[in-house]
Amino acid sequence: MEYYVDQSLSQRRFNILLLEVFAGLALVLGMLGIYGVLSNLVESRVREIGIRMAVGASPAAIGKLVLRQSLVPIAAGLAVGLAGSLVLGRFLETLLFQVHPHDPLIIGLASSTVLTISPAALYLLLRRATRVD
Repeated sequence: MEYYVDQSLSQRRFNILLLEVFAGLALVLGMLGIYGVLSNLVESRVREIGIRMAVGASPAAIGKLVLRQSLVPIAAGLAVGLAGSLVLGRFLETLLFQVHPHDPLIIGLASSTVLTISPAALYLLLRRATRVD
């Protein structure tokens, strides 16, 4: 009986495995995208940051400035991603087993993952920004 159950679920398991692999790749690409956008934001303002530090701004003030301005693209990307997941979630519903595409727990976990990854990217950029001579 186990053999027949395994045979009946093998295609679904393969689809879920592919979905997991592509979700992991999407997470890595998302992290690289966040880092790239924020890196461009900081790099374009290196002169301004240098002038602010020469005038007397503390590294903490520079950090707050960069953090505040980098939260706008992060929030916009998160909003677009959430809207896309709510719209396109219906198409993935056939692949999901006992999980609803609009499950608040899953959406909250995905959002918190993005919000957890973003400060790591910001930390590296803030260190580079506050060391401007």
